[in-house]
Amino acid sequence: MKDFPPTRRARLNGASFEFVLEGAGEPTLVLLNGAGGPVEAWWRIFPDLVRMSRVFAHNRPGVGGSDPPRQAQTSAAVIDDTQALLLHAGVGGPLVLVGHSFGALHALKWASDAPAQVIGLVLIEGATAGDIRQGSIDKPRWMVRVEQALGHLSRAHSLSETAIAEAIADEVADIRSLAIPVAVITGARSGGWTTPRAFREGRAERQAGLAQLSPDGWQVTAARSGHFPQITEPDLVTDVIRQVIERAVQIRPVAAEPYS
Repeated sequence: MKDFPPTRRARLNGASFEFVLEGAGEPTLVLLNGAGGPVEAWWRIFPDLVRMSRVFAHNRPGVGGSDPPRQAQTSAAVIDDTQALLLHAGVGGPLVLVGHSFGALHALKWASDAPAQVIGLVLIEGATAGDIRQGSIDKPRWMVRVEQALGHLSRAHSLSETAIAEAIADEVADIRSLAIPVAVITGARSGGWTTPRAFREGRAERQAGLAQLSPDGWQVTAARSGHFPQITEPDLVTDVIRQVIERAVQIRPVAAEPYS
């Protein structure tokens, strides 16, 4: 990870956050990590993204050097923190959001709530409300026992996003359409024999459904990837992000004045 820049620090409302902000130009790419994932998880695509435009990412509360959460990490709370950090860093808009796994839930809500600010969306192995709800039903008994055992060894913070996943599912469940380019990257090898067939089939439908949220939406299969295409197929992911930027700017040219 020698090409990944050092993190910076910001203190907002009494809490400390780690973030990176590199590159120049608009729209700004905002990278939203999966649950518990650090900013360094983007290391394989970060240098190429910085050559495209300005790029922002941060460690959410409890990750890396960011302080533990002080409030429930709902999508609304995550978006508020991220917007405050962007404002602190002097970044307004327009934005293209890139959400991986659980970060896709926050990206979906942000795009739905702030259509004047978010002009494009890339969802990498994106979680959905349906994944959370079906996952709580269709887990095999042995998997539940393993998770309970691991939970005793490393208990998640009670305010973390995974601890309140059902509440986050409720936040995004009613999103039906987006009027921006939406690209969905799905790993062909995501989920294996340990994942119940009913869940795999349901998730495949939901991945296709994410692309159908927008009339300018499409799905890309990462043939050699599981849950982390940005690591296993960085060129593919980078190319999709480039396509979204190009389409987004073509539809809505970057304004002279920053979005609020």
